[in-house]
Amino acid sequence: MHPANGFLPHSLMEPFSYFNKPAVLPPQNSNSPNNNISTLSPKKQKIVELSRITDFIFVGNQVAANSGKDLQDAGITRIIRLRSQPTLAVPDCISSVTFCQIEDLPSSNILSCLAQCLEAIRAARLAHESILVHCHAGKSRSPAIVIAFLMLEHLFTLREAYSHVEKCRNGLAMNPSFKRQLGDFEFEISGRRTVRFCPFCGEFDCFCLQSQQFLPPAALPFSLVKMGPHGGRPVDLTKEGAQQWSGG
Repeated sequence: MHPANGFLPHSLMEPFSYFNKPAVLPPQNSNSPNNNISTLSPKKQKIVELSRITDFIFVGNQVAANSGKDLQDAGITRIIRLRSQPTLAVPDCISSVTFCQIEDLPSSNILSCLAQCLEAIRAARLAHESILVHCHAGKSRSPAIVIAFLMLEHLFTLREAYSHVEKCRNGLAMNPSFKRQLGDFEFEISGRRTVRFCPFCGEFDCFCLQSQQFLPPAALPFSLVKMGPHGGRPVDLTKEGAQQWSGG
């Protein structure tokens, strides 16, 4: 199977000069002032959150995307915007905006944005410019895209990519459906799963999975687990319910 088959156009899978090479990551101390910016915006006194993930990729919130001074101080000239509405102001220091219309809902397909975002990130890399990937809070949609990028471009496992981005962002609050989709994406591009997604609590490698009472069949592909409307949890939390949804 071709890597990322079903998720990306074949043209976007062609190797670049940096393809499959180690990512240039920030220093281990992710709390360094150069890696994390947390300030109050002057107009509405909202918190600017801006975190460096690699040498040229930042993840942040909408307040950071509106703060021309903080963007300029970080050397950011491009933006990927993952929001439900495109009509938002753009600071003068930004030369390119890639807009992906997506809501932070259990029914949203975050991987549908990956091809467009991947193209924008590659363009920033080739231009030797820094790029901000942002959503509303910078804790769900935008981290999911950057995690997928690290897995595809730099061969991170999902465990490695999620851990790294979570540490850089000082914690994530990712939509459980996006976690499940990232797990499926890892299996699609590598043929393995380095973390287990729990359909009951929406977390990776959680306590629920240690209990046989709530453990789905070992061979059950997570993509076949029917997700409920509440945070990605099935409505029926019994083992029999999980087996019924899986077709077992």
